[in-house]
Amino acid sequence: MIPSSSMIPSRENLNGYCSSQMNMMKIKVVNKPEAINAQVELDCETKYPELGVYWIHKNNSHNPHFILYINSRLQAVPNNQRYEISKSGNTYKLTVKAFQKQDEGIYNCIVLRNQILYFSSDLPVVLPVRTTQAPTTQRGASETPNFNNRDISNGPSKCSDATVADPHGGLMLPCEPYIWIPLSGGCFLLLITLVITITVCSGLRGHLIGHSMYEDAGLMEVFRQMLDDHLTAMLIL
Repeated sequence: MIPSSSMIPSRENLNGYCSSQMNMMKIKVVNKPEAINAQVELDCETKYPELGVYWIHKNNSHNPHFILYINSRLQAVPNNQRYEISKSGNTYKLTVKAFQKQDEGIYNCIVLRNQILYFSSDLPVVLPVRTTQAPTTQRGASETPNFNNRDISNGPSKCSDATVADPHGGLMLPCEPYIWIPLSGGCFLLLITLVITITVCSGLRGHLIGHSMYEDAGLMEVFRQMLDDHLTAMLIL
């Protein structure tokens, strides 16, 4: 009697009726599935080749599924076109012609002898996991080239030594004069402005005391002229 997929009990329900002995049943995969539609070969070596073997498959949910039975005369029941069978000595071969995703899972071969089922060890057969590597970006393509070939750092710039020559040509002047010359000129201009302001205020006070109210227009003209001279002097400096 050939069992169907619904008639295959689990090992837990076969206490006293099943046995798993490595020296009696050996199963291995010959050709691993490298991709979808690849051909996969499974070998089952049995100590009782005259009894034939049963092939079962358990999917990822661990539900057993009866594939076929191969007798000693190389007759497969049922005759499934998805599989090929062969036999060499004590080894029965099962070939999956076009391995699919649903063919992944655990495979076992079984021998029925004296009303006892002898199970092989579990043989997992799965497709390889394909990992996609993230694209790498080449550094330096978007960087701004340094045409001067000088060291560029994030730190503050330092004044160069006047005695050191520029390797790219020319004399490297120190930066102190660029700081002290404008600062000294500004202080000198501020001092002149202060002196002129004191002089103008003193002269204006003297004119206001010594002249009458009728001379206000003339004093305003003198004051305007002094301011013009002051502004001219500042522009010249």
